[in-house]
Amino acid sequence: MGNTDETLARDLPNELDAGIPEGKRKKLEALDLWTRKKLTKLHRHYLLTFKLLLEVHLGPAKSLLCYHGSPSSNTDGILPTMPDEKLARRLEGHKANVFAAGHTHTQMFRRFLSSLIINPGSIGLPFQIESSGMTRNPPVAEYAVVSSSDGTLSVQLVSVPYSLSELRRVVRNSSMPNPDW
Repeated sequence: MGNTDETLARDLPNELDAGIPEGKRKKLEALDLWTRKKLTKLHRHYLLTFKLLLEVHLGPAKSLLCYHGSPSSNTDGILPTMPDEKLARRLEGHKANVFAAGHTHTQMFRRFLSSLIINPGSIGLPFQIESSGMTRNPPVAEYAVVSSSDGTLSVQLVSVPYSLSELRRVVRNSSMPNPDW
């Protein structure tokens, strides 16, 4: 269960919006309101079935632990540059051969002790941080393929481009607020 899944399902304010500049925050709040109006009670019930942790067995003594932010919070981010000591605290009490996080919307592959830490990126809203510090959302769908065969783990990070003009057309034809943003 991601942080947005939870705020929408439970009809809570998105606390992560608090630290965002006012103009951008107002646009995000309008988008959240638009999304909330689209959700039915059945949609909210479905979102509440999402788990905070999901463990997948990949064969003998191999496991994949999936979560949104960290194993203890769907709002914690795990970054490739995070110091090992801080990462150890975020993963404390959990063991897996592969840890798979989301939340940052940025693909990542990192070794940590005897485990791999991955982030598949984002299908609908990937982030790329430019050297200037600006964040952009490239027209790509990102995901990861994790497989295990004969005791060997394999991780493939995939990025599939899609048509930016088609995306713009679809968004502008929707009732989504601030479609050009």
